[in-house]
Amino acid sequence: FQTMQDAEHGVDMQKDQAAALKQLERDMVDLHECFMDMSMMVNSQGEQLDSIESNVQSADVHVEESVVELREARVHQTKARRKQICLAVLVVILLVVIIVPIVVKYK
Repeated sequence: FQTMQDAEHGVDMQKDQAAALKQLERDMVDLHECFMDMSMMVNSQGEQLDSIESNVQSADVHVEESVVELREARVHQTKARRKQICLAVLVVILLVVIIVPIVVKYK
């Protein structure tokens, strides 16, 4: 009777060990899937980071070009303002030259 119980106990232990091994195998498969998912996310984020880096570099180039264009615009604005002032002075001088003789003549 004792050997029969020992045999049943041994069979139960083997079943428990087999179940534990099956659970361990399932856990390892789950862990493998987690690592695969993580690998895909890292690759995806790497692509996003590359895209962000490219956009930042492009923005940097555009900002530098804009600074150059703004400096050129300031120079053109200054030249245009000088030309407007010169033209206004010339118009005033012409008006004085035309109006003064007329006013003096009719006095």
